[in-house]
Amino acid sequence: MKNLTLIIHSNIQQDMADQLRTLKQVSGFTFSQVEGHGVQVESDPFLSVRDTVVGYTPTLRLDILLAVSDAAPVLDTAR
Repeated sequence: MKNLTLIIHSNIQQDMADQLRTLKQVSGFTFSQVEGHGVQVESDPFLSVRDTVVGYTPTLRLDILLAVSDAAPVLDTAR
């Protein structure tokens, strides 16, 4: 088994959950709130005015426990 961990912007949580629910390889997944701190570049398309003001980007950690053979197709779908 492998644990696939992705960090995604919170704006795409629902779309990602909908996509993952369609995959037979995914029996379940977990979202956890995290805060992305670091140098923020104004050209970042995910950076909102709110992110600039508060100083961090609202992100989610996504964990999916998969069989080794299922990791590549699930990652391809997530991309």
